[in-house]
Amino acid sequence: MKKMINSTIKKESSSLLSFPEKIGTGRRGDGGEVFKNIIIFSKTKWQEPPRLRHQLTRLLKKNGHNIIFFEKNYTNFPIPGTRDRKVLARLEEGIHFYSHPELLHHQLRPFRLLRKLNEYYELKYINKILNNNNKPQLDKTDPGEIVPSTRDHGVKIQQGKHLTSNIQPRYARTSLRGKHPTPARQRPMAGGSNIPPDLIINFNYDYYFLKNLFPNAPIATIINDDFEVKAKFWMKRSARDQIRQTCMNSDIVLTVSYPLLKKMKKYNKNTYLFFPWAEKLYQKPQSFSSISTHLLPLSTTVERGLGGEEERKSEGDMREVVLYYGYINNKLDWKIITNLAQAKIKLRFIGPVAKNVRKQIRYLLNFKNFELLPSCDIQNIDFDDVCCSIIPYDLNFKNNHSITVSNRIFNLLSYGIPIVNADLKYLIDAPQNIIRKCSSLEEYMEAINFLKNNFSLVQADIKNFLKGHYEANRYQFLIEICKTTFML
Repeated sequence: MKKMINSTIKKESSSLLSFPEKIGTGRRGDGGEVFKNIIIFSKTKWQEPPRLRHQLTRLLKKNGHNIIFFEKNYTNFPIPGTRDRKVLARLEEGIHFYSHPELLHHQLRPFRLLRKLNEYYELKYINKILNNNNKPQLDKTDPGEIVPSTRDHGVKIQQGKHLTSNIQPRYARTSLRGKHPTPARQRPMAGGSNIPPDLIINFNYDYYFLKNLFPNAPIATIINDDFEVKAKFWMKRSARDQIRQTCMNSDIVLTVSYPLLKKMKKYNKNTYLFFPWAEKLYQKPQSFSSISTHLLPLSTTVERGLGGEEERKSEGDMREVVLYYGYINNKLDWKIITNLAQAKIKLRFIGPVAKNVRKQIRYLLNFKNFELLPSCDIQNIDFDDVCCSIIPYDLNFKNNHSITVSNRIFNLLSYGIPIVNADLKYLIDAPQNIIRKCSSLEEYMEAINFLKNNFSLVQADIKNFLKGHYEANRYQFLIEICKTTFML
């Protein structure tokens, strides 16, 4: 088996990968010139709600890099006598996307032999993609922006002004049967010049073989979750071994939390923190009233005398909605959420609903103060009546223990929306006016009421906190780290 895999690697890895000379436009900085051609490996569908890999890919494209993005692959257990499965290819947002089959799901490879069989199978398809002219088909229905999927798993989704249309891109299916790999110099992938990749960015903890496939290209692996903790009990050891091997075979490793940083540094000394970021500059939200110059108590009314006393509503009376934006799944504390609904807090949930929480969502839909909307890009959300956003992670859920900052926090803050977060042990340090930590219903209620009444007055703190957490900061950090590591 080892000889078979090595022969597959040696046969194809010497070929140069073809990048198009022009795939879209974008400004070019020093990083765009130095690491111009980038391949990104992930196990994510592009139409899923935005995550770090979406943020990073769009950031690199915006800065003039050419991107080839490998999406989530699909399982294809081979049956003798059947044809090869298809490679899914398309061009979207100026990015070349590819998806190919895998032999076994990553949670079904507890033994080394199974991992090696799957490795051989995936290498076959990756090599064919990189060495064949599988030109993506431009989705003409897409104006250049992709809206996340609106899967609801049988849960009724309310319609409202916050909705946006969902565009499902078409795929070009390219059969690989009967084609022999052709060196990229003879058959460019997308009609451009024959240029090898300048950088490999890997989001897959089980892609330990990339260094053999790209021996001359620098590899940056991003570990954005505790995959060992998430693994099924029969996969714990296998996941740990693959993470270690993948990190050791990478030139740099980037992580998104303090616990992961400590763990990955054992495998690779070139390990750094790499948080998400705000994709737009902070913009002060529209204010309904200016009634005070100091922080207000939890419930406040204002009187003014103009020939008599007249009560005026505070901004807290206008901003009554508590937003949840993101995946709606079993990581959340549903007891807290249900108690908030029962306490008549106006809740608005926006995001895809997982199957394992359909029962909870159906119960909450009985409350008039609970609203459920499908996924949409953050710029399509109306924040005018939102006082804060809750991230009520379940503190008893072990997978949540390594979280330092949610992908959406910085983007929400850039719209001036303060955060009410579960009191996680490794949560990012921030002033209480920006991210309030809660572990009980009483603390959630207190935080929500405080931010309803003091929404305008916490804006200055939010603006100051975001300095250093914008896309330009992360891009500069990534390019400088890569230059320092790869160009010595």
